[in-house]
Amino acid sequence: MEDNYFAACTHLFEPVQSVVRSRLKMAQGSVYVNSGMMLINLKQLREEQNIGEVYEYIKKNRKKLHLFDQDTLNGLYSEKIMPLNPLLYNLDEKYFNTYRMKPNSKPNRIDREWVQKNTVIIHFCGKRKPWKENYRGVFGGYYNEYAEKCRLAEAGKQL
Repeated sequence: MEDNYFAACTHLFEPVQSVVRSRLKMAQGSVYVNSGMMLINLKQLREEQNIGEVYEYIKKNRKKLHLFDQDTLNGLYSEKIMPLNPLLYNLDEKYFNTYRMKPNSKPNRIDREWVQKNTVIIHFCGKRKPWKENYRGVFGGYYNEYAEKCRLAEAGKQL
């Protein structure tokens, strides 16, 4: 992680990234990341973080903060975040569907088979969850497969 406090993935494409960077006064060229899955460099953060700066940032910017923890993290530490590839490490259905619609994604089109082979973490964020009865998303099969493996492991059966 080099000297970064956090490593995380974005779920936003340009020009939304530009709007959020402006709203939170993030460093030019930085990437707004999702706080639902991240790596934290605890040693460096403990040594360098000034918790008073966190409270001051929140106090000063509270009317600008839409997603409180996520906006604070991005606004305050945008220069200490290492962006990771969301297709690999924090893929959600909305990002998956939007990415597939982008013109530049067509030569390297991803599909469910690509996700099965390459994605490490699928993030079920938002309202649509595969464990809810009326789920209609594209990643339910992965959840059901994992849930079944967990049931077998819990029952003491070999996976």
